[in-house]
Amino acid sequence: MPPTNEHVAKSLERVLESPLFKNADRQSRFLRHVVEKHLSGEDGSLREIAIGLEVYDRRETYDPKEDPIVRVEASRLRARLREYYETADAGDSVRIDIPKGSYVPTFAWRGPVDEPGRDLEVGPEPVPAPVAPPVAKVKRWLVAGVVGAILVAGSLIAMGIGLGIAKRQRPSAQPLRLD
Repeated sequence: MPPTNEHVAKSLERVLESPLFKNADRQSRFLRHVVEKHLSGEDGSLREIAIGLEVYDRRETYDPKEDPIVRVEASRLRARLREYYETADAGDSVRIDIPKGSYVPTFAWRGPVDEPGRDLEVGPEPVPAPVAPPVAKVKRWLVAGVVGAILVAGSLIAMGIGLGIAKRQRPSAQPLRLD
């Protein structure tokens, strides 16, 4: 059973009132914006350009390729949320996350609901996105190295063939005989 909008809203206010978020205006505005849009069913408006315009007051000519404010602040927000949930009081019944690669928030039960007399199921904490093991990075470099070696070898072979053909087409250096 997912958390209710009321529980999410209460948890959001607790997060925003915490010392970690009190003086973090940019991340607070970002978090409030994406949570409220999601709760009102407006996930379609949670795009980088829209967030830049609505949260960070960018002009209509805003280009995320030239101004990465949304991506930078999203990364900072994710780190601040992680820190909040690792250090803050466990009184929040709902954990709010912004998964990497998205601006749509997710909500998960952290523990018992803080309303007396209401028993709801407690769901698991969100599972972090899988991180590629170092072996995968080594494999990528290995593949890139093999492909590079093949390209270099192919170029050398092509040059050798080209030189061989050019050498055969040159006239020999024997003296001319006039008979």
